[in-house]
Amino acid sequence: MRCRRRGGEGCLQYAIHLRGEAGLESPPDCGFGEVGMGTERAFVEYVADQAASAGSMSFRKMFGEYALYCEGKVVALVCDNQVFVKPTGPGVAWVGAVTEGFPYPGAKPWLLIGEALDDREWFARLIRLTADALPLPKPRKPKKLTAG
Repeated sequence: MRCRRRGGEGCLQYAIHLRGEAGLESPPDCGFGEVGMGTERAFVEYVADQAASAGSMSFRKMFGEYALYCEGKVVALVCDNQVFVKPTGPGVAWVGAVTEGFPYPGAKPWLLIGEALDDREWFARLIRLTADALPLPKPRKPKKLTAG
């Protein structure tokens, strides 16, 4: 993982901080703010960059967190600086030993991606397999105009 505030140098403390591990409030060599305040945009950008070879990647802020899209399909959620990939048959087979997590209260379990996120090829392959297994989103119906 790269720390954008340290000129692109590798920064393990930054990676640990973004994932909210080890109870770090702010790594002394990094200067980032407190953990638990929602997902930081820099982390979402890093996740999208890691998956870039999977296809056309984008992300969108939703309810204070982020949805990650590949080719227009929601393939992952990024919540509290953690990556949750939508479970599909091919994705689960690729991951192997699955760690599940809940991106938000009341959600079904998704694949929780930890340190493997730093393996760009592995993560991009997971995102590609997931996107290929998902149907295209249904087109939105146009809003009906009501006579008033």
